[in-house]
This record gives sequence, structure tokens and C-alpha cells, in this order.
Amino acid sequence: MHLRDKKLQRNNNRIALLKSAGTSKIILGPNESKDIYCYTDKELDLQTTPAMTSDSTESGLPDFVDITPGLVNYSYGKNGHIIVNVSNLTTNSVVIAPKTIICELQPVVIADDVLNEEKKDRNKFN
Repeated sequence: MHLRDKKLQRNNNRIALLKSAGTSKIILGPNESKDIYCYTDKELDLQTTPAMTSDSTESGLPDFVDITPGLVNYSYGKNGHIIVNVSNLTTNSVVIAPKTIICELQPVVIADDVLNEEKKDRNKFN
């Protein structure tokens, strides 16, 4: 576990960058949301872990474009395409070029008490 923490610290707590997988530009109209297919880049060689999509300082998107947080099961080298939802929060159109950095993946830990509450809620309805 200690080696994983060192790798993450060196990489600004980022598992991978997500780049747009499209071959043509994407136009995001005013107040519009779209799902963008992305692929991972600059991945860390870590064991399978839950991860969350998050804004990145290296992103090629303007500040007013919002990334909807999403959970994925990160597996080094086996991620395929990851769908990221982006929203344009202004009245201007935004053009996203192919292979633009959209966001990054950050590791998450699911607390045991949250899982226990979920199991209790499921048992109520069964």
C-alpha cells in the first residue's frame, strides 16, 4: 500500500488522464450536456481500484465547462472507453478538439459504513 501512495503523490493523486476518443471535433451548444467517449492516457500501473472522474488542471476545456463526477472501476491497461458527461454552463458554444484532455481519474475508497447502510436499505425492500 505504501508504494501505491508514493506513486499517487508523485502523480498529484491522479491515476490517469482521460482524453477525447473522437476523431472529429465536438460542438457543445449553450446550456447543453453531452456524453464524450474518452480513453486513458498516462496511466499508473496500479491494481484494480474504484476511481472517480474529476476536473484536471491539465484539461483543455474552458473553466465554464463542468465535468459530472462519475465512478469507474479502474484496471490498468484494460479500461477501454470511459464515458464522461460534460456540461456547458454558458450561452456560448464550445468546440472540443479530438484528443483533448477532458478530465482525470482519482482513486476513491468506499467506506464500510456506507456499504452496511446500503445492505440495510436493500433488506428493507426485500
